[in-house]
Amino acid sequence: MIFKKDKKSNKVIEQTVIKIKTVDDIPVIKEMRKMLGNGKVKDAIIFGYNSVLSDYIKSFDGSVKKNGSSREFIINQLNNLGIKVEPGEGLVNNNKLIEALNGIDVPDKKDNTKQNINQLYALKKLAVFYLNYYEPARYGIFDENINSEEIISKIKDVYNYMDIMALFYNDQQ
Repeated sequence: MIFKKDKKSNKVIEQTVIKIKTVDDIPVIKEMRKMLGNGKVKDAIIFGYNSVLSDYIKSFDGSVKKNGSSREFIINQLNNLGIKVEPGEGLVNNNKLIEALNGIDVPDKKDNTKQNINQLYALKKLAVFYLNYYEPARYGIFDENINSEEIISKIKDVYNYMDIMALFYNDQQ
């Protein structure tokens, strides 16, 4: 007989599952999408800002506590990163903060680590979101008809400069 029928072979099938996590998968973005879907635009903006601010502090400067207003925090962070803003003017004048933010250029990579550069750009995106969305939603007259994807996009822009794996998926690495 040419073929043996008695011999049994064991097949082993190995599968590797790769889970890719993106900024769209983080809990903050998912919760904001729910709020926006339910028509709670102001709540989504306020929740998004407070969450991204908390994550910014954890990601870049865990030892810093946010004392005082968000403006004071932004001004202090800008000053710590070498961008000078007069506290008196920056607290009441959006134009002074915007000037400081527009003055942020790509730092000389020899003098800065990637972490510092990411922190600088995350702070810039955070401050722009604060001035353009959070302040009007929280304290002023706000346009409820703003595009939901625009709001989500602005928050995702801040998270793009943070290590989301360390913030949200540390137990899955």
